[in-house]
Amino acid sequence: MANIFGTNLDDTLTGTDSNDRIYGKAGKDFIDGNKGNDLLYGGAGDDSLSGGDGNDTLCGDEDNDSLGGGSGNDTLYGGSGNDKLYGGDGNDTLQGGNGNDYIEGGFGEDVIYGGQGDDVIVGDLDDYRIRTGDSDRIYGGAGDDSIYGRYGNDSIYGDDGDDLLAGDGYGVISGPDYGVRKDDNDRIYGGNGKDILVGEFGSDVLDGGSGDDLLIGAGGGWLRGTVDSSRGDSEKDVLTGGSGKDTFVLAGSGGRPGSGTYYEAGDSYALITDFNKYEDTIFLAKTNRPVTESQYIIEYSLGAAPEGLPAGTAIYANNVGETQPNLIAILQGISPDSINLNASYFKISDEYVRYS
Repeated sequence: MANIFGTNLDDTLTGTDSNDRIYGKAGKDFIDGNKGNDLLYGGAGDDSLSGGDGNDTLCGDEDNDSLGGGSGNDTLYGGSGNDKLYGGDGNDTLQGGNGNDYIEGGFGEDVIYGGQGDDVIVGDLDDYRIRTGDSDRIYGGAGDDSIYGRYGNDSIYGDDGDDLLAGDGYGVISGPDYGVRKDDNDRIYGGNGKDILVGEFGSDVLDGGSGDDLLIGAGGGWLRGTVDSSRGDSEKDVLTGGSGKDTFVLAGSGGRPGSGTYYEAGDSYALITDFNKYEDTIFLAKTNRPVTESQYIIEYSLGAAPEGLPAGTAIYANNVGETQPNLIAILQGISPDSINLNASYFKISDEYVRYS
């Protein structure tokens, strides 16, 4: 094992093919672990640390550092400052620490902790190719965080602060369409604060926690390049607002056909477990507006939940040219004769629900 020490100047330090310990000290250092299971310390200054091959541990320490794990199962600590952490390949553990950090897990099943500060966290960041993805666990920590699980069955915890938590999306993306892919079944927990939870693909579980939250199960199309609501597989989302005045988005029209949130005909629907008509709001797309290229909602209706599904009030969308209404949601434990579509807790509008 080699022990390599830098100076208080701006150093370039490279490890050996063995297991190294490299200490940068002060200055803006570049440290490359090379091969082996290395331990890298940046020290003071805005440092760049690269683990290379092997299962490495990278510690940014002070100031604004950039850490890249490379291949292997790595552990990255940002420390104080506004850091950038990239896990790379392997099952990594990434901790942002204090500051407003950008953290990207990369390939593998990663565990990510944002720490204090307003962080941007991305579980997987890849091109638009066919793949199933990895299942990450992401904890936002304190601060107003933006967390995007991307591919895989992710578990996302917003913790404290007013967070944006998306199971699959990553900001406003312009680019090619998504290809064929497996749906991702995510679990998203808002925690404290006024959070925005977006499930998107797959059968997701969303729990707002405390605060006035916005819950979107099927996912807004403006997170993708071109939107196609016909996803093939059934999608059953479970939405729990928690305490506070929550808003549930079931069908929202956007700026063009297909850019809204919608549950397809068949066995796709949202189960809202704790709707409170005295506090909560349900957002529905305005009628006579496009849902897809060929579908229009002409009216909504309420009724008892279908047999075999959780008991409560079913919300149906009646589309032009279809003889059977489409189930889009069930309000669990709510009697159909206790609510009506003309009440203030239903918002039927062509407003564009923005959350990015």
